[in-house]
Amino acid sequence: MAAIAYFEKTLEDADRVTYSYGKNEDDLDRSITIRKADQRPADDRLPPGITGELDFGAIVRGYRKQGEWPARGAGYT
Repeated sequence: MAAIAYFEKTLEDADRVTYSYGKNEDDLDRSITIRKADQRPADDRLPPGITGELDFGAIVRGYRKQGEWPARGAGYT
């Protein structure tokens, strides 16, 4: 079974980047903050559920591929 989750960058400073994410592109009801230095969640925990895991992975892959934090996108299986 396939799954898709959407994300959008909401805040970025020198040390961290914050994203809203969710199962519906029009309702990004959760958020995650990532430390830029080590590309890990600021609270050292992966976001809960498949939606959080999909988006966290997609955000970090996007950064590694593009060399900048993606403005928006989707994670999927």
